[in-house]
Parts: sequence; structure tokens; C-alpha cells
Amino acid sequence: MYRYFSVIFTMFVCIFICYVAAFADEMDFPSEGIGSIEVSFFVGERYFTWNENKTRMGVAPFIQNNRTYIPVRYLANSLGVKDKDIYWDKNSKQVTLVLLAEKSDIGTREVVILTVGKYEIFSTRHGVKSIDVAPIIRDGRTFLPARFVAEAFGYNASWDKEKKIVRVGRIEENLYKHVLITADFVNVRKGPGLNYTVIGQVNSGERYLWLDSTDKWYKLLLRENIEGWVFNELAEVVTVRKDERIVVACRGEDISRELETDKKLENEVDWISDGKLEDINSTLKKDEKNDKNDEELEKSIEEDAVLNYEDSKDVQVYNNKLKDITVSTDEEKVILTIMAGVELDYNVFMLQDPLRLVIDFNDVNPGDLKGSVDIDSNLVLRYRLAEFSSEPLVTRLVLDLKEPIDYNITSKDNKLLIRLTSKWPVRGKTVFIDPGHGGRDPGAVHYNIKEKDIVMDISNRMYDILRQQGAVVEMSRYGDVFVGLYERPEMANEIGADIFVSIHVNAHLNPNISGIMTFHRREPLYGSIKLAEMIQKELVNELQLEDRGVRKADFVVIRETNMPAVLVEVAFLSNQKEAMLLSQPSFRQRAAEAIVRGINNYFKYFKND
Repeated sequence: MYRYFSVIFTMFVCIFICYVAAFADEMDFPSEGIGSIEVSFFVGERYFTWNENKTRMGVAPFIQNNRTYIPVRYLANSLGVKDKDIYWDKNSKQVTLVLLAEKSDIGTREVVILTVGKYEIFSTRHGVKSIDVAPIIRDGRTFLPARFVAEAFGYNASWDKEKKIVRVGRIEENLYKHVLITADFVNVRKGPGLNYTVIGQVNSGERYLWLDSTDKWYKLLLRENIEGWVFNELAEVVTVRKDERIVVACRGEDISRELETDKKLENEVDWISDGKLEDINSTLKKDEKNDKNDEELEKSIEEDAVLNYEDSKDVQVYNNKLKDITVSTDEEKVILTIMAGVELDYNVFMLQDPLRLVIDFNDVNPGDLKGSVDIDSNLVLRYRLAEFSSEPLVTRLVLDLKEPIDYNITSKDNKLLIRLTSKWPVRGKTVFIDPGHGGRDPGAVHYNIKEKDIVMDISNRMYDILRQQGAVVEMSRYGDVFVGLYERPEMANEIGADIFVSIHVNAHLNPNISGIMTFHRREPLYGSIKLAEMIQKELVNELQLEDRGVRKADFVVIRETNMPAVLVEVAFLSNQKEAMLLSQPSFRQRAAEAIVRGINNYFKYFKND
């Protein structure tokens, strides 16, 4: 009897030990955003540590071709990828790792793909990159080169040669601040004020290391050992990781931004030439002890223009003046009529970020006209007027635009007519977007990517862009729900939509088939072919994928509509390259923007027809 219980007890102990070992082997390694994480793999040892917690492995890492190889499962687990999100295709010998949104520090599902024997790696962070070693199979297990996989998920990898340890980590201190410039031709000054000397210029999209802030200025490292200051209305403080990827954008330092008020400081380049800035600086340097100069200059750039006009009027006689500016508006256009005492000589150009139309009048001064006038229009926020230069004499008119515009200018006698119309002909039109599939119908599924998810995201991006452009937008579904084929066109018919656009991605038994296709119904309503052509052209130009053309089809969703309707196949999910592109948010954004451009081109075509 004692021997019997002894055997039973021993069996329970063995089962318990196996259970504990198995539990340790199945540990989940959460990657909570950008927190501090450190994983250590020991070459030749069957365990690794995760934030100092020891975990057993079935096999040990090894070195080959001067690279450390780690079993796919343990490496993936340590980076936050669960077992169920590790996919192995035995035919192609391809490994796909999927990191879900809650585990990712970039807020979206991440995908990394490697193939045994192939010297490249794909990731949603970096696209396709070449690597100097390839995944291998040893003793029936797949091993991956640790460094490349870690970096593909945004981790840092280091090698301790003496101890033969691979350390993989994400450390919070790896984040630091940059100043992101948001306008062109921004002056960099020696100090935080307009009375300081200009030491250089920076442009929109450029980033410089942030050093300090005041209530209105950011200090940055312009070049090595050269520090400067930029006005904070023309820049943003952003948090950047060492791989140069922006993580968080913020105004920072408790700086509040006063939007669209008369006292908002304007971009210096709108108003003041380099010569006039030097005049201001030389005048102010005569009285550097007077701190009130900073406050006076920082109230508004418009006051600087007035100051310079007052300083120079004793030596400059103005004979030519602008007499009047009148504005008329409707939903589709804005017309400015400008009267002067002489025939107007002018130059016109556009500025970006923020969007402005600029007209420089030569040998004319502003006269007694207002420096700023608000405009009640969908196209223009306000116009601003000021002297830009005294030698030569130039008066600058700046139109602050709400959206991209086309303009036409005609001149007769002493009168100038400026006509502005929207570049977004979709304004006021009703667009019905149909994200394909949904709910129990996933559509095509390849590389663990579902068509219904991709097209929902593209459709949501189209929705946001079109709404911003003034369109009325409805969709057949707003989430992951099932909607019947006949319900979709019926919904569009009920609201009387102007056009119907169904969004899909393609699939084929041959994984080499690729490209973009757009369909219209076999017996198209007037406008359907042109709508398909416009969208197809923009998608091909933007995405640079194979043009598979505009085609006829008898799909229910485009056959049963009462308005021009198309079905767009953005790319092939069955093609590995295009599937990986579709998994990238930036690619889906470009696709959405291209389709919207095609829609605008369609309405513009029939408006001018």
C-alpha cells in the first residue's frame, strides 16, 4: 500500500513539475507601449531573461556567420508576439509575426515577415530591407537572426562579446525632443525675440534638436555648436525615437495656442523682407537697454510693418496708393476687386503650411486701407495688407486660404479682378462609400490580413478627407458588421447620392498577379466610365502599381445603383509584396487620397463639360 501511494505521489509531482515548466514555456511577454524592456539571450544556454525574469527554452541560441540565431517562438514571445500570432507556411518556408495594436508602440498592428534562405526582411515600420544573413532550419526548428527581427519591431539589439549575450531592449530614455518646423522660410534668431539677429532660415518639415522654450519661442540646435530660436507659432515640439520616427506631437511646455484671432502672430516671411528686418534690428540696437522693445515687437508682425512705414515716411514720398478693395462671395467662389490710382504691376505666388495666395504690388503703397479684413467664405479666411518693402516699394496682399484654390486674375485700367474657385469640386456633393465585406464575411484572407479590415480603413480615411473638403458622405457600414449586397446600393439610392464608390482589394490563385483595377457596370449610367477612369488614373499614378485597367462587370453593388457607380480593387492581397503594402497605414492613406482626387477630377470634368 505504501509503495502504491509512493508511486501515485511521484506521478503527481512529475505532472506538477511538467505543468510548471509548460506554464513558464507559454509565458506571455506583454510589451506595454514604450515602457522599459530588456531581454537577454545567452548563447549555448536553454533559458533567457525578460526584465530579470528567467524563462526556460527548449533549445539554445547559437552563432552562425557572426550572427546570433534564436528559435522563432522564443524571440517572438519576448518581443510581445503571442504563439497564435506566429504563422508558418511550410510550402514557402515563410515566417509571419503579427504584433497586435495593444502590444505595439505605434498604435497599429505590426507585421514582420522572413523566409528561410532569403536575405531580406519585411516590416510595417521599415518596408523591405536587405539583411546579411537569412533564417535557417536546424533540427526541425526555425531560427531567426535576432538583431534584424528586434529592430523590425522597434527594439534596440546589442551584443556582449565577452559574456556571449544578446540584449534586446526598449528603453524610455531613448525618446528625446525635436523642434519640427511647420512653415517655410522661418528665420532663426540668436535670442528669443524679434530684436535679435537672424542667423539662418529653416523650412517646413525640417527637425532640429530641442534645447529650451520660452512662452513664445523654441531654442534649437541649428548646426553643430550653433544654437538659435524660432517663433513657436511656426513650429511644434515633437518627441522622437532614436530611429528618427516621430512618436508624439505636442505644443509642449504648457504653451497654449490662440487660433484665428486678430492678435495671432503671423509668419514673418509674409510681411518683412530681409532688408527691412536689418533696418529693424539696427534701429533697436541703438536702445538695447529698453526691454519694452521685445514686447512691442512681439505683439504682431503687422505692427512691425507699421513701425517701418512710420520710420521711413520722412524719406520716402508715396505717390501711388491702393484706393479700395471690395469682396464678393458665394458658395463656390470669391471675387476681390482692387482699385488703385495707377495701372497695377503685380506678381502672384502660393505659399504652403499655412496655405496662402500672395499678390505683390510694385511701386504702390497700401494707402489708408485696413491691414486685415475677415472674409465670410468657404475658401478664404481673411486678407491682410501691408507694405513689404520700401526699396523697391512693394505692397503685399496675403489671402489666408481655408482650402486649395484655383485663381484667375484680370487687369483693366487701374482695376484688378481676382477670382478664386475651389480645387475641391466635391464640395456639396453626396458621395456614398461602400467598404466591401464585413462581419461574418471577411473577404479575401492572405498573410493573416483580412480584406474587410483593409477596405474599412481606406474607406474611413476617404470619409475624413471628403468631409473636410465639404462633401456629404455616407457609408454602407461604419464598423465590422455584415451588410447584404442588395442593401448597399439600396441605401445609396434612398439618399439620392451623386456617386457610389465600392472599395475592395483583389485576390487570385496565382500569387504573382498584381496591380490595380476599377470596374463599372456593363451597361453604365452616364458618368460611370469617366468616374472609373479618373479614379484608376490617380491610383496608378500615386501607388505606382501595375495598371490593370478599367473594366466592365455585373457586380450587384454597381449594377443596382441609380447613380454613376464604380468598384475599386486597390491591389492584390494574394500578392505578397502588395499585401505587405496594404498592411502599411501610410499606403492606405495614399490610396484614400488618390481615390478622393479621382472623385474631385470627376466632378471638375462634368462641371467644365
